[in-house]
Amino acid sequence: MARNKNRKTANMGVDTPEVSAAPVAQQSNEQSFSWTNPTEFVDLPSEGLRYPQGHPLHNQTSVEIRHMTAKEEDILTSESLIRKGIVLDRLIDSVLVNKSIKAESLLIGDKNAILIAARVTGYGDDYDVSVDCPNCGETNKTSFIIPDITNVVEPSAEVEWVSHDSFKVSLPRTKVEVVCRLLTGHDEETNRQRIKNEKKAGIARSGGLTSQIQMFITSINGSEDRGMIRSFVQNMPALDARHLRKVYASAVPNIELRADFTCVACEHNADMEVPITAGFFWPDAGI
Repeated sequence: MARNKNRKTANMGVDTPEVSAAPVAQQSNEQSFSWTNPTEFVDLPSEGLRYPQGHPLHNQTSVEIRHMTAKEEDILTSESLIRKGIVLDRLIDSVLVNKSIKAESLLIGDKNAILIAARVTGYGDDYDVSVDCPNCGETNKTSFIIPDITNVVEPSAEVEWVSHDSFKVSLPRTKVEVVCRLLTGHDEETNRQRIKNEKKAGIARSGGLTSQIQMFITSINGSEDRGMIRSFVQNMPALDARHLRKVYASAVPNIELRADFTCVACEHNADMEVPITAGFFWPDAGI
């Protein structure tokens, strides 16, 4: 990635044991093999500004990761981790050099930056993917160079922050003042467990957008009562809901894959977000 300050160090050596005075037939052919896994620094979209004091990434603009190895491939192919929905979190935990940093404590945008960088160290810059044309629907099989299409999405300067990770929004229709916080990996896992439990209990799943809004709202007109927040969100005018999602998206420091796309069928051209499919971390899955 263009903004990354990469530090890659590698050392591969073969040490030949001393030759003894023993007959040639009795000499050992054993050799020692050592490999120092390269590391690099990944720029964080949050620049460490949205972590509380005491967090390892507080005010840290980058984080050091190890290059992916066969160990990480074992993680990516673990059916148990895939089934539990935690395979990518385990991958992040494995490649982070500082083990006091946990994937669940990371902001979503910083998680994305680490995952993209880790993928490049493991499988290279090329990303083969199928993209559906937004104009005619034709499926286009194409290849991208990941560093060339990686873009940092910086928070809007108009966001009114009230703490390191929270900001307030005045809704246009109801005039309600809402305080929101940035979601973390822990929030993703909490939401995943909620959906799993609802499905297990036979409860109809609530709307994804509604549940996400409920998660990032911390107070309404100064009240932190979760029941009140849930009721308000479920009855929020569409205009307010749309405004809230727009402001939230503008506040999140993130990273995305965007590229200029031209359809081979209708020649429609557009700047679009490149989808991250199974082929991103599982290239053998094909496109």
